[in-house]
Formats: sequence, C-alpha cells, structure tokens
Amino acid sequence: MITGWSNKVKMGQNGILVPEGSEVDYEEEPAYTLESLFSDVGGAAGLALGMSLATFFGALEYLMYRLYINKVRCVLPMAI
Repeated sequence: MITGWSNKVKMGQNGILVPEGSEVDYEEEPAYTLESLFSDVGGAAGLALGMSLATFFGALEYLMYRLYINKVRCVLPMAI
C-alpha cells in the first residue's frame, strides 16, 4: 500500500485510492427512473393492445371470408 493513502474504496467493480483524512461523499442515483417505468409500461400496453386488435381484425376477416365462401357456394355450388 502507498504511504499516506487509505485502503481502497470499493465502488461497484472498481477500486479508488483515497488520501488519508479526506472525506468521501457518496451519491446514489436510481438505476430505473419513473419516466422509464411509464415508458416501459406504456410500450407493453401498446404491444398487447396492438396484438389484441390484430387478433380481432384477423378473426373478423376470417368470418367475412367464410360467409362470402358460403354465399358463393349457395349461388354456384359447382364452382367451388
């Protein structure tokens, strides 16, 4: 150890040598902000809603197609 320097101050994976007798101030910052939370929740909700609408319109398209095919079969039974 270097003379006049205290032990290492651990900060995550890194170590810092600090002179003896000096003060060390620690500041903490949130890793996940409130804006990030709202953004992620909104994105997930939009994705789920988009998937739900796509499923709804897909089912509607299928039903319309099936009704159309049945109507054509009634009019022209030999065509299909």
